Amino acid sequence: MDKFIKLLNDHPEIIDYIEAEGGNTLLHWAVCYKRKLMAEQLLNRNASFTSNENGCTPYDIAAMAVDDGKDYSFLELKELLFKHKDQ
Repeated sequence: MDKFIKLLNDHPEIIDYIEAEGGNTLLHWAVCYKRKLMAEQLLNRNASFTSNENGCTPYDIAAMAVDDGKDYSFLELKELLFKHKDQ
């Protein structure tokens, strides 16, 4: 996590970088892989809720995901994203 924070601090331009294939941002990937701490770091740096090529924002991905009854990471991410959604 320290390396990720250093990367964000050294290269803030990557926060909203949109990948050429799929149109995902780092926030999309943090949500897809249930990386709550990474999502928090990105949101604290005002990462945007840009839609990808499928029209999904990071919030949409968390909202559509299904937790398996043992791991509630997507629910936690959805709550975190909801708090930052309109800021």
